[in-house]
Amino acid sequence: MRAHVLLTLPASLFLVACGHEHGHEDPDVEACEHIAGGPYTPVTATTQTTGAPAIAADHRAYTVTLPADPNGFGGFVSFASGEAVPYIFYVDQNVVAAFTTSGGAPITPQMSGTSVAACTEVMGRHVVPLQVGTAYIGLSSPTVSTVNVVVEPALVDHDH
Repeated sequence: MRAHVLLTLPASLFLVACGHEHGHEDPDVEACEHIAGGPYTPVTATTQTTGAPAIAADHRAYTVTLPADPNGFGGFVSFASGEAVPYIFYVDQNVVAAFTTSGGAPITPQMSGTSVAACTEVMGRHVVPLQVGTAYIGLSSPTVSTVNVVVEPALVDHDH
């Protein structure tokens, strides 16, 4: 029992320290770190929103494989928002990203761009205001079949 406590204590301290650091970091810098260095979680997008794999704002890049479609490649992933706040969706390939509610209504990004000053790996940055619930992200390209996606909260808490 005592060995178990000694083994888990350093890991939990590391997680607290890591979370503290991420709370103060610029979202663009954070996204660049994860797009360039992972950790990476592979998922395969679905051709419809039903059954779309989940991605999260959890300090990792999701390597999304897009199924072939008549226009090239495209598919859906889902994102569950626990708060009604904007999130930033970063991609490392030239893909079109479209956002919808679970009911299919389009969600218009507050801002979209094709790069960030923090690194050259980011090729798309979309600030999307989300409500509590599940949103779907449609990713498509005539030529790209795999894209890394990183999600960061747009509002960084600097009080912790």
